[in-house]
Amino acid sequence: MALWAWWRARRTSDGKRTDANKGSTGTGEPAIGTREAGGTLNAVGEQEAPEERMLELAGRRTVKAVVPQIGKSVLELAEEYGVDFASNCRRGTCARCRCRVVEGELYLSEPNEAETLRLEPDEIAAGYRLGCQARVTGIGPMHIRHAPYF
Repeated sequence: MALWAWWRARRTSDGKRTDANKGSTGTGEPAIGTREAGGTLNAVGEQEAPEERMLELAGRRTVKAVVPQIGKSVLELAEEYGVDFASNCRRGTCARCRCRVVEGELYLSEPNEAETLRLEPDEIAAGYRLGCQARVTGIGPMHIRHAPYF
């Protein structure tokens, strides 16, 4: 939750980043490590995605903003970035990777047969998915919380 609060604190009330957060030097020039077109450079000089393109994954104890990768499942991304999502079968039968899509369901694949067999229709309607089955199909703001039955 701390990451989400930090991200919101970087925004002004109108939803735009402040000059201080952009890294402006006060001279109209961007500070070293920033780019005008959106995103910033990380410590090794690679372009980071702007916040609008981030996927926030919330596990049992870990919350991380990660760069979504088209074609990867939510569970694969959680494991790649060290977010504590539980998993067991990877086939969609155990539901240990059950999660709730709080924001950004249009950037994920439609529920497949494994999900419709394991999850109740009202769960799917409420935004619950199986992390091993839900795949990223587009880039945009997403917020997904691990929500196992047990």
